[in-house]
Amino acid sequence: MKELQFLRQDECHEWAGAVMRLAPYAIDQGGFYTLGMPAYIADKEQYAGLANTYNAMLIQNFNALYEGLRSVLSEHFDTPVGYFNDGGLRPSFHIFDSLSVKREASIHIDEQYENVIALEGREWKDPFTLTVPIMLPEGVNGLDMWPEGALTSEPPTELIEYTPGKMYIHSGAAPHRIHKPETFKGGAFRITLQAHGVHTPAGVVLYW
Repeated sequence: MKELQFLRQDECHEWAGAVMRLAPYAIDQGGFYTLGMPAYIADKEQYAGLANTYNAMLIQNFNALYEGLRSVLSEHFDTPVGYFNDGGLRPSFHIFDSLSVKREASIHIDEQYENVIALEGREWKDPFTLTVPIMLPEGVNGLDMWPEGALTSEPPTELIEYTPGKMYIHSGAAPHRIHKPETFKGGAFRITLQAHGVHTPAGVVLYW
């Protein structure tokens, strides 16, 4: 797990407000919401079209955030960073409310690239996942993790505690799940910026 500083507290507050203003467009995923349809949920044949539909709204509202992502990750990876022009959702958001605490997060590895037709026939390697928390409820928030290849019937071996504004990057290949918050009072929200990326000969490509 790599941790990079990305947003200040006031910037987190600003972007959380922008997400909440777009709440009428969020998609109910059964216990939580997404702004746009990410590859890990979407039907493979429908993902590109759904991504293109939402991207205009996302770019209009979060273009400065996307430019910031490009800058920080370009410096970190020492390579150009960009986005799909077609067929990939821009980085977007998980939104959890006080009702979401009743839902136990699934343990999984990230294989969303299998649903991205835009990656087929293209040279790429080293997929990764990134998360930036921009609003968190009270208590401990973060990611439960197991070693790669571990039996997930055992308790998680590590809890990565989230700090708003920090960027958390990992390969996605180790089993993990959202840590269930200890408290989640009515009116509280857990909002995280989410993205996946791959390395190509021309640089890193981000999507969700």
